[in-house]
Amino acid sequence: MRLSVDKSDPGYHPLTFGVKVYLCGVPAKFVVTADEEKGMCVMHVLNEHGQPQLNRERTEVLTETVYGSVRIEIPEGHPLACPTPQGEVAGRDSDN
Repeated sequence: MRLSVDKSDPGYHPLTFGVKVYLCGVPAKFVVTADEEKGMCVMHVLNEHGQPQLNRERTEVLTETVYGSVRIEIPEGHPLACPTPQGEVAGRDSDN
């Protein structure tokens, strides 16, 4: 499974709130994209205060791609947890 909060990513889904991502068994925070099959997370780079780091122009948050064992945990009752026909994602409008 692949999920992302990045609208330009093929795994984008607007209902990711409450979904947990684990990287190498550790809860991951500030995740932009998680892909279990590729074993990859795109995450915000954090500054010395644990907050997302901006680029020099202060126009974008810096990201890094981290590889390892990725597990996406969807809570019971979450719209993404509902079974759907193969190839479709629950709660997502397939026309967009």
